[in-house]
Amino acid sequence: VVFNHFGPGWTITEMDYGRKDILWPGVIRFHHLSMTLKLDQAYFIKADELSFNNFWMLVRGTEAPVVKALGVSLQSEPIKAQDCRINAAMDFSHLQLETLKGDAACRQLQLAGNSFSNFAAQLDGTAEWLKMKNISTRYLNGPVEGEAAFGFSQALSYVFDLRFHDLALDENMFDGSVIGVVNGTFQANGFADRLNNFEIVMDAPSGAKIKSGLLQSLVPYLPAKSDVRKRLEKAIAASGYVYYDTGHAVFRKSGVNTASADIHLTARELNVILNPVIDVNIEGGLQSVFEMLEFFLNPKGQEES
Repeated sequence: VVFNHFGPGWTITEMDYGRKDILWPGVIRFHHLSMTLKLDQAYFIKADELSFNNFWMLVRGTEAPVVKALGVSLQSEPIKAQDCRINAAMDFSHLQLETLKGDAACRQLQLAGNSFSNFAAQLDGTAEWLKMKNISTRYLNGPVEGEAAFGFSQALSYVFDLRFHDLALDENMFDGSVIGVVNGTFQANGFADRLNNFEIVMDAPSGAKIKSGLLQSLVPYLPAKSDVRKRLEKAIAASGYVYYDTGHAVFRKSGVNTASADIHLTARELNVILNPVIDVNIEGGLQSVFEMLEFFLNPKGQEES
């Protein structure tokens, strides 16, 4: 089945279902529904059950139908979701979506290869954009809260403003570069295949450990003959980890070539306090740091760069 545009940029190209129930008064329910939405790419959606309450109001335009979906899954390149529940009131004009308000919950959500569990959010949107408010989810066994917005004009675009707590970084994250528990914030915007701008603030108030090689980019910013530089170079040569007692880092990227880092580490093991503020070209000394961040946030985009 080929439909007209669901909204600007959206097209439903295929839809199938196992059974349809029409119940009084004005309830229509689809079982084992599957459909394909086309925007910049294909988004494959399945639902165990999709129901419209006040369905006849959709045709008459006198009241917003209430849409309920159970057992929803989504498959696409940037986003995957499993075992979702959606409950939303939708206003239509001439069978085109005008507004949507409701809530959603997913047992598992995957974004750019990163898995989130027990996801829940309030929904507010139109056919052109969707806002997720009061987001609550878990990532790396730590709670994450905040807001997000997605645009659907011609290609999927996104904006994130998230806060995270007690995230447990291990040897599988950032190529094992940082191991410990961190708090912080994450703000970013971009498109499905490219992260444009981001700012990540990370605090490790209880200490953690960092690969000594990651600090190589900081060496040129230390005085050439200082004891701090000598101790740091010795640790880097040993190719091990540096234990630090407190840490604060801000990584920023704006556009393709502009990046900066504000790093503060206190490591009593080396008798070192590092507090550089570095503005660099992305091809400069902190290239490896930002490559790891981009791979973590957008592995597909990193492979293409």
